[in-house]
Amino acid sequence: MQNFKPLPLADEIKKFVSYDPDTGIFTRIASKSCPWTIGERAGAIAAKGYRTIFINGSYYLEHRIAWVLVYGEIAKGLTVDHINGDKADNRICNLRLATDCQNSYYRPRKSNNNSGFKGVYRRENGKYRATITVNKKRKNLGTFNTKEEAYAAYCEAARKLHGEFARLV
Repeated sequence: MQNFKPLPLADEIKKFVSYDPDTGIFTRIASKSCPWTIGERAGAIAAKGYRTIFINGSYYLEHRIAWVLVYGEIAKGLTVDHINGDKADNRICNLRLATDCQNSYYRPRKSNNNSGFKGVYRRENGKYRATITVNKKRKNLGTFNTKEEAYAAYCEAARKLHGEFARLV
């Protein structure tokens, strides 16, 4: 489970920025240190592709701030997930709550995957193995003659086991 610093209350956030839920853009309305930025887009893209925003001496992830402004507190054990996978798209319609496991289901294909298909690996005998992770445990879906057959098995299992959090690519 990820540990995030506690977010400021919505009333405190609203003193410094306004949020447009349709565009996902934050606009600076007050600043203690940079008055020339008032009226401009607040925040910046951080190292991992998420947008961050500076409020009261600390940086916060914009998608978490957006959730608090629209829906209130984020329940313990949940994180805010980007539905379309774009870490900088903070429109409220693109955000949802997820457990850490659900959030991990939506990760893209691993960079060391040589088959070109998520959940499919080539075995030493030339056949293809399909696997899927559920609740932090890897489940073997079988061995197949082609990578396309293995991928079809992965897709079926992902839709069934991961539901709306299934990512097939």
